[in-house]
This record gives sequence, structure tokens and C-alpha cells, in this order.
Amino acid sequence: METNEDFNAEIEQHKQALSTLHPCVAIGTCAKFRKGRLDGECLDLTTFKDYDEFEEFCFKMHNDETDPEFMCIAWKNAPKQLVGDKFPDRDMFWFLTTNWAGMTENDREAFELWLDEFYEPLQGDEDPNELYIKFGDKYEGCFDSGADFAEECADQLFETSVDDLPEPYCFHIDWEGVWRGLLDRGYRFQKGHVFRIR
Repeated sequence: METNEDFNAEIEQHKQALSTLHPCVAIGTCAKFRKGRLDGECLDLTTFKDYDEFEEFCFKMHNDETDPEFMCIAWKNAPKQLVGDKFPDRDMFWFLTTNWAGMTENDREAFELWLDEFYEPLQGDEDPNELYIKFGDKYEGCFDSGADFAEECADQLFETSVDDLPEPYCFHIDWEGVWRGLLDRGYRFQKGHVFRIR
């Protein structure tokens, strides 16, 4: 039988480390919320081996209720567009602990920007893992300007770098003009990131 000491040690294992960028959530219950209680440790989702272990731990935390209705009190290091007070399902847990947790800070910024500026959902709740795949198809990378992206595209099209072209050519290419042409093909530059929106 698990003692309070064992459970406290388990809480420490799953608590958010101050320095981590892992997705974390504080889980409460609707019953406690209605009474003005916002108890709940901020749990690092990546410390659980799977969704079942996470769910079981939440039941342990709130074992003073016979049939707790879980709710998320607060999130940290998670995309605000996809999370809320609803308890995460298996798809969301997988997305946060695998795809989102594996992203760099730069890619996370780009993903949230894409959701805010360019993504138009086709239907209600979409699998966040499918969104991640769609984002990967549309995201071109981080650049100082659209012109820099245009030059990078040219480098990829030819076997040699554009910088290696003879001087009369490399100094007279209008990269801003090339970028304007790419805008017509559905590319967009937003806050240092380039996306293909169609």
C-alpha cells in the first residue's frame, strides 16, 4: 500500500523543474474550483511514461473525490491556442510530450505564429499531431528578411551557391524583386519566419 511519503516522493518526481521548457500543467477538479480551491502541483508531462500513468496520478492527487472531474488550472510551455481548461486527451498528451517537447524555442514560436496568422481550421477539434504535420509542410524556416529567403531558394535550386557566381551576376540580382515574385506564389514573411500558405 502506498504511503503519504511514497506519494510525496512521486509528486517531487513529476513536479516542474524551474529551468525546464517541458510542457507542464496544474490539474484541479471542477468541484474544488466551484469552492474556490485551485490546488494542484504543476506537473511536467514528460516525466510520465504514458497517458495512463498521467491519468492515474491525477486520480491519486484527487482521491478525496469519488468521481473527480478534472480541469486544467494553468499551463506552462504549451501552445495557448491548443490548450485550455479541458483535461488533455491522449492525442494532446502525445503531441505535447513528443512533438511539442522536441521542438526548439524558435520552432515553437513559428508554430504558434502559424496557428495565429495563417491556419484556418476545416472542422472542430483537430488532432494536434495532424496540425504539427501540416505546420511542417508549410514552414520554410527563420530568415532575416524575405529577400534572404529568396536567395536561399536560389542556392537550393542550383548546384553552386549564388555567392559563387561571377561578380557581374551576384551583385546585380534584385532579391527583393525575387521575393515579391514569391509572394505571388503564396509565401509570407512574418516576424522572422517564412511560411507557404497555399
